[in-house]
Amino acid sequence: MIIEAFTRSGLWDEALRMVDTMLARLVDVPRNRSRRLHLASLRAAVEIERAVAGRSLEDITSLAGTWREASARDQEERNRDQEG
Repeated sequence: MIIEAFTRSGLWDEALRMVDTMLARLVDVPRNRSRRLHLASLRAAVEIERAVAGRSLEDITSLAGTWREASARDQEERNRDQEG
């Protein structure tokens, strides 16, 4: 995935722009809900990776909650999809 290539190379802004572009182009309709949740979770993970690389402990702490929330919503949606 291109986002992984960006993060491995330390191109954090480019990775975030890619996720933001994908989110902006993804029509906000029910059938895209799980994809949007996944992208939100991915965005939060990239933010945390950038903070870790920059050794920004304050950012890591605040972003961890955002990532946990996005990840939980993503997992709930996946579980709902598997049940239904």
